[in-house]
Amino acid sequence: MRRHNEAAALAAQRAVHARAYAEQRQVDAERMASQIQIKALESPRDQTSFPRLEFLDPYFLAGTPPTTLLDALAGCVAEVLDVPRCDAQQACPANGGLQLVAHRGMSAPFLTYFALVADRSTACGQAAESGCAVWVHDVRTSSLFTDGSRQAVLDAQSRAVLSLPLGQPGGPVLGVLSLHHRSPGLLAHVDTALLGALTRAAGRALQWHASRPPVVQNRRASAPLQQKPPTRTPSELPPPSVTSAVTAKRRPTSPL
Repeated sequence: MRRHNEAAALAAQRAVHARAYAEQRQVDAERMASQIQIKALESPRDQTSFPRLEFLDPYFLAGTPPTTLLDALAGCVAEVLDVPRCDAQQACPANGGLQLVAHRGMSAPFLTYFALVADRSTACGQAAESGCAVWVHDVRTSSLFTDGSRQAVLDAQSRAVLSLPLGQPGGPVLGVLSLHHRSPGLLAHVDTALLGALTRAAGRALQWHASRPPVVQNRRASAPLQQKPPTRTPSELPPPSVTSAVTAKRRPTSPL
């Protein structure tokens, strides 16, 4: 009887060890798969050109949710590129429009008017539709806008606009970044090499997050999910803040 009990205990111990070994192998495999997937967010050329720009860090791009990522992108544009007025929109698959999720320096009426853009009567709408950059040198004389959208932009004291689509080449447009200036044509000072690195990184990250499966709650977790904070309107977006993602080293300019 004693030998039987000892054999049963040994078998149980071996089963526990085998289970632990299998679980560890699964964890190792998942970690390796994650590292391989995160490598898709790397851009050796851009990271070499701007080694101090933390926004290009693939682990930052992978670990930051899309809306927070777009807010960090707006912060980089304001702080690093010295463009104090910009906005970032995320594509909304439910209605095919663009939802304004982040900004720096834009007025409350502007944020309300462009909270959701669902047509092409704006620079951002054109950029989303065409997948190409749209540069409006003078909003007042441009034929791109409708009377309503033109007046909303002019009321925000924006005369020049540069809208850039965010996404991977050949893929869907997942967002749009727009830069604004108070005077016609005065966005020529922008470091296009740095701006290109930022928009390419954002496009890679948005595509990476869009291709990831939804997170499923662990049934064994003992702690309940935290309550989701209430949705805020664009006019209630937080004021500009400087984050670590905006540290960069300037390089000579080159075309996007």
